[in-house]
Amino acid sequence: MILRGLLFACLVGLNIPGFCSEEVSLLKQKLQDIGFENVNVQQADNRVLVAIENNVYLWDVDGLGKALDITANSVSSDKELSFYLLKHGIPRVQVMVKAGIWKQVRAGELEVEFLEEYLKVQSGIDDDYLLLNDADQVNTNLNKVDFVVYPQVSISNAKLSQIYETQFNLAPSMEVDLWKGMQFTGQLIFPIYNELGEEGDNIRPGFVTVAQEMHLGKSSWGRITLGNFNANRYGVDASVYKVIWNNHIELEANIGLTGSSVFNNGRWWRSDVKDVTWFVKSRYLNAKYRAQADISFGRYINGDYGVRGDLTRHFGPVSVGFFAVYAGGESNGGFHFDFPLAFKKRKREKSVRVVPARFFDWEYQAGTEFVKGQYYESRPNANRTENNFNPIYIKSQLINFL
Repeated sequence: MILRGLLFACLVGLNIPGFCSEEVSLLKQKLQDIGFENVNVQQADNRVLVAIENNVYLWDVDGLGKALDITANSVSSDKELSFYLLKHGIPRVQVMVKAGIWKQVRAGELEVEFLEEYLKVQSGIDDDYLLLNDADQVNTNLNKVDFVVYPQVSISNAKLSQIYETQFNLAPSMEVDLWKGMQFTGQLIFPIYNELGEEGDNIRPGFVTVAQEMHLGKSSWGRITLGNFNANRYGVDASVYKVIWNNHIELEANIGLTGSSVFNNGRWWRSDVKDVTWFVKSRYLNAKYRAQADISFGRYINGDYGVRGDLTRHFGPVSVGFFAVYAGGESNGGFHFDFPLAFKKRKREKSVRVVPARFFDWEYQAGTEFVKGQYYESRPNANRTENNFNPIYIKSQLINFL
């Protein structure tokens, strides 16, 4: 009788510690079957705690929506769901909602506006996350290799005799997480078409880096990267990032110590690592218009100081924006966009897979002949969509595009 009573308690969703492990294991298996990695599930009182890393869906918002659907339909409606989205095993954002509310909205029984009040998204990781012990994770992403193919397009209008000079490359990149927060990236650039100088005719390394990401506090993160970057730079780059003012403002500080890095005719031409770049940045996000305003001040690659402003709108997984920069006494500007390249879902069936890049990001500078205001990036997927973990961005996109 006691055993039957305990089994009944689990079935109806009552939380009796130690007796609902089968329910937890079943939910873990469902999330793993979809393809989520670093999956962890625990129950605490009336809450269901879930951690996932999305390396299967193109857009993290799609992944979160699918995981919420599975979990809400696997537990009783009175359960409070608390989701932790991981990146390289590091928690980046927390999503909280009652299972019953989520199910009713998704079934069309409640207006989606209900989510505005009942869906909570925050970057601060609460104490409950400590209940998700790493030893209980299933389907780890460690030592699984992705060969990601990035297209590269460059356009220059620096010549009077030719409207545009162009370059098109394919740049496959081997990406593997070695341990929690640590990723190795090794990229080769294969020229397809080139009008932009002799170097572009050669097969050459692109990003070759090791990068460690860290959770520094309640709503702070850090990243340090060592290796070969783009824009012909190599060296070390470090950033710290914090979300403040009820998630509306992001603050970031970045510093780099680099040298020149050029591969030509089988040789690596490089200078000493002594050039210092640094930036302080702030971002403001508006939920109603899904708009983002960025402003930064700092020291660029060629030693010039300047300020840059960006205005971006997010349309689901597509981001479009404009920018203006004034540096070293010169002004420049242009536009940028990110749009999805890959299929919506790309499950990892084996420990090695070959996939297209999730997004194609591109920036057009009106003054392409200018040498002022130039910067480098330390990873091949540094776009405004794939690496956007701001809680306002996540919440507004969940409400408007699921």
